[in-house]
Amino acid sequence: MDFVIISDASAHVLSVTQTSPEFIDILQPGISLFNLLEKGSREKLTRFFQTAWQERQAMNWEIFFELDGEAHYLILNGVLLKDTLCISAAENKDELRLLSEKFCVPENSANHVTQLTKDQRTPESLSPRPDQELFDDIGVLYAEMATLQRELTKKQVELERSNKVINDYAANLEQMVADKTRELSASEAKFRGIFENSSLGIAIADIAGSIITCNNAMIDIIGLNKEKICQFSMPELFFKDDPALFSTIMAGFQQHKLDKKELEMNFRYIGGNEGWVNINIYSLQLEDTDQPNIIYIIEDVTERKINEQKLLQAEKLTAVGKVAASLAHEINNPLQSIIGYLGLASESLDQDSPLNAYLDIAALELDRIKNIVAELRAASRKPQVKEKKPADINHVIQRVINLTRKKADEKHISLVYQPAGNLPLVLMDSEQIHQVILNLVINGIEAIGENGQVDVSVKPALDKKMVKIIVADNGPGIKPELINDLFQPFFTTKQEGLGLGLHLSKAIIDAHNGLIAVENRKRGGAIFTITLPIA
Repeated sequence: MDFVIISDASAHVLSVTQTSPEFIDILQPGISLFNLLEKGSREKLTRFFQTAWQERQAMNWEIFFELDGEAHYLILNGVLLKDTLCISAAENKDELRLLSEKFCVPENSANHVTQLTKDQRTPESLSPRPDQELFDDIGVLYAEMATLQRELTKKQVELERSNKVINDYAANLEQMVADKTRELSASEAKFRGIFENSSLGIAIADIAGSIITCNNAMIDIIGLNKEKICQFSMPELFFKDDPALFSTIMAGFQQHKLDKKELEMNFRYIGGNEGWVNINIYSLQLEDTDQPNIIYIIEDVTERKINEQKLLQAEKLTAVGKVAASLAHEINNPLQSIIGYLGLASESLDQDSPLNAYLDIAALELDRIKNIVAELRAASRKPQVKEKKPADINHVIQRVINLTRKKADEKHISLVYQPAGNLPLVLMDSEQIHQVILNLVINGIEAIGENGQVDVSVKPALDKKMVKIIVADNGPGIKPELINDLFQPFFTTKQEGLGLGLHLSKAIIDAHNGLIAVENRKRGGAIFTITLPIA
């Protein structure tokens, strides 16, 4: 970076002799050098000109030029040529000396100028005055400060831009967080709505089965409020009969061998009744925990299982009924013929004939076969309620007591009946209800064998719209594993009989919109309870 120009006494450029590319567009005739300088260098340039005009030359002056907002250090020499000043500038003294010797030599004293540019030969002219040194140092410092100020300004602008970028990014980030928060809140609300309003029971538990939370459907299935449910564990509620199964499933989740398990299980409600549930078990691995949480989705399928069992039972009954009806028809025709011929044979014998005893035995056995055929026919079709009329249940029960009293006395069994006063009439087919109660009383007598007691009582049910008939005996009772099968067709605990009595009794009670149930007595024996609607 250098130049050589001719200037007048006021520092205006008259002509440009030599210039580097940086100054081509700047150093033009007529421009003032003061416009190209740092503020701190303008006073120095003034002294430079004063010195050059007074002493005919000014050597090695350090001046800062400002180009495109940046300061550039140059060394100036000035040589007076008649009424103009030849100014040469370069970045170092060697280049400056060459420029000065080439372009700024007075016509009559070239050697003199050359000698003056050599430091060792003209120290008086090259050595600045003490005050000149001070001014030069101040100018340098001022230029450096100006440069630092410009750099600081640039950095401040950059910092402001960076701050704006950061603020914009922070605002965008804050908006993104707000959006995500809203999305998460909406998602959580949606999940919570599904969780709370689902018709399926949902429970979240830890790996040990301790319940963390559950929904309303789960509360309805278990029959306890949420606080009490959380006092139980899943093994206690659903795996009480098979805790090893629960342990195996949880081990599978922990070892990542399972991600889902589906079960259909029999379980006991808190109230004691039995039910069926479908359980889908899932593992939920959270990021901040080593052990997974377990999600249980539970569907109460008790009603469906009951309907399936009813459907299966109906299909079985249909099949059995067809077979029974066919057998009854095939047996009944020859049976009637045999009974008729036995009657003819009995009439043809003398009354004192020993064969009459054999014929009587044969007739009794044929009557038993006839009764079996009648039961088969009854099992093949649904009991038909002829006409339900309001009737006094006490009268129906009293008829049963009168019919069975002799049989009970023969076996030394007490038959105790406790009628109820002011009992409302029952809407029923009296003959069919009579058949049901008669069957229960005879079963009680036969279950005792000898020396016991059968109690029959009637009273209003807790629901005032129903009446309860209770038949209880003090016999051996019923094995618990057999109770659920008592009302199945062809199921019997007797050595004789088809096992259709209780099945037909239940069908009759169902046709009356009533209920029949059985349980064992604590002190021995069984209790059958019939509930019928009043008129």
